[in-house]
Amino acid sequence: MRFGEFPHITNLNPAFRPGMRRIKLTLRIGAARRGAREILDQLAGFLPTLSFHRCCGGNLVRQTFFRRSERRHCAIRRTDDGVDLAHLVEHVVIDVQHYVARMKICSGVTCAHADPPDLYDVFVESPEAILGRACAGIAVDLVQDLLASRRADPAYLCMMQVARLARDSAGWPVHPRLGPLLSLWGERNVLQAVESLKDRGFLEESAACFNFSGRPLLAYVPGFGAPALSP
Repeated sequence: MRFGEFPHITNLNPAFRPGMRRIKLTLRIGAARRGAREILDQLAGFLPTLSFHRCCGGNLVRQTFFRRSERRHCAIRRTDDGVDLAHLVEHVVIDVQHYVARMKICSGVTCAHADPPDLYDVFVESPEAILGRACAGIAVDLVQDLLASRRADPAYLCMMQVARLARDSAGWPVHPRLGPLLSLWGERNVLQAVESLKDRGFLEESAACFNFSGRPLLAYVPGFGAPALSP
């Protein structure tokens, strides 16, 4: 993954906002037993706000993948399983990030390589590198689970809620704020979500004068881990 302005793709989506940087995710998509059309309903059930996304000139997501003749301003008219799947990943990244960061607007674009033909670049607006990287990772893992005929794991929703809480209180340890989520998800699930977000680079250990909890104090710190996104 990379994080930057990528000005060469700005004209591909008129909804891109000036000055907003983007996360770039490169995907290699081979033949799969299931594709975007087969998992869209599962994803929309798991992430209900996905159904409200607009793309390709104002099309609904279902128009984009199921009613191609009705969609406007889209560069791809024919069925292309690879493009569709990469495009769906774009929307899942947007949806996850929209929730975690409480974004009002978020736009992206999916590009296919001419050579090799199984390579795709997904660009999504993101206010912070660490945020974009974690949300893209969650989105890809979720889509891969569904492609492998595994159910959508509620652990992803727990992780998104912990991430949102941590970002809302950026710079402060997240553990003292976990009370409502502990009641909702249970201690084991919440602590697993915290650990997963740490592994994804979303949370880092923060310094404290006194720590009587017996565990590291983890916090979301904007800018932490950003250099790792550079090539």
